[in-house]
Amino acid sequence: MVFVEADEPTADGSGQLACVEERRPHVTYRRLTDDAACVYAFPFPWRDQELVVSRRSADGSGSWGVYQFDPTQGRARLLYDDPRFHDLQARPLVPRPRPDGHSTVVEVSATNGTFYGLNCYTADERLAPHLARGEVKRVRFIEGLLDHNSTAGPDSAATTSLAIPRRLIGEAPVEADGSFNVEVPASTPLLLQTLDERGLALATCGWIWVQPKETRGCIGCHEDPERIPENEYVLALRRPSNRLTLPPAQRRTLSFCDDIAPILQQHCALADCHGGPDTPLALPLTRRPPGPADLEQAYRTLVEPGSAAGVDVSHSRAYVEPGRARTSRLVWHLLGTNTSRPWDRADNAREPAPSAVKLMPPADHGRALRAEELRTVIQWVDLGARFTTLQNLNPAALSSAAPVP
Repeated sequence: MVFVEADEPTADGSGQLACVEERRPHVTYRRLTDDAACVYAFPFPWRDQELVVSRRSADGSGSWGVYQFDPTQGRARLLYDDPRFHDLQARPLVPRPRPDGHSTVVEVSATNGTFYGLNCYTADERLAPHLARGEVKRVRFIEGLLDHNSTAGPDSAATTSLAIPRRLIGEAPVEADGSFNVEVPASTPLLLQTLDERGLALATCGWIWVQPKETRGCIGCHEDPERIPENEYVLALRRPSNRLTLPPAQRRTLSFCDDIAPILQQHCALADCHGGPDTPLALPLTRRPPGPADLEQAYRTLVEPGSAAGVDVSHSRAYVEPGRARTSRLVWHLLGTNTSRPWDRADNAREPAPSAVKLMPPADHGRALRAEELRTVIQWVDLGARFTTLQNLNPAALSSAAPVP
């Protein structure tokens, strides 16, 4: 496979030629040209291993001409160049048999597709040594939404990726052998998260999607893409797919204002706990309902490093790390234990080890959070810890979204 590459984007898409072998694309990359005087564009197969390609001077002088290029020798021979015109996108006209078509299972009228994973435990070499069989309990599917009307606000504290509005499609069980089999909405940007017994995300994959009626396999999440999986009839494929196909209007969204602030107001923002201005981790949520400025200040106190007054300054991280509930100290205190994993230590190697985690709220300051409230907080953090609701989203984006690369 021959392609054009450049260190920086160019207006005409020109650059140098490089190639990979389709059989092993991750280890067979090599440059075909390294010519400071010329640039190339529009390579196209011709005969045997030769190409036709457009070439011109790198300084922009002269016109584009069409050349015969031999990738094995790295040599180009002029075929045609009319100095009055740029000669681009040459296509050889040669007889060839009519192609027999391309079969596909995709049906554009279908609304769902199927995703299956063979073994969550072989997904990432950093995680594998620290995960015992049975620790991965569920897999969570998250939808990415297109926000055409977003404005700067507290959510801008999150990274660009986490700033994408998200909606929970659902969760499904992971079998004892690490496999899963789920029917999900088609042509929808998806994130997958593997979960432990508390519902904390252990790992998150990049954006993916499945085509209508397609059955798409996922060996794990981030394993070596050239590794061949074991030929095994996994448990999840021996039963019907778990259906996570709620219509868009019924998929769960979570925001600080609508879902988290009421929980903190009931359990944490009390006058003798975190509700006063001089209390540790002051959350100005005592007023009912809290005003917009109070909500924004409480949110920033949780998600921005150094914003919380009266806390242990030896810890440089914020109380909430958007997208990672397992390393968020808010979650630690609500569960009464440090839930970070061994593979998180490299990210926080410079931070002193935390002291013993105290369960919040204390027994003498009211009841502990219910299981559903804990689940809501964990999901909110793992979905990106959004501040706002989805009210400003384009209505079309609420019902469907196109795949993202």
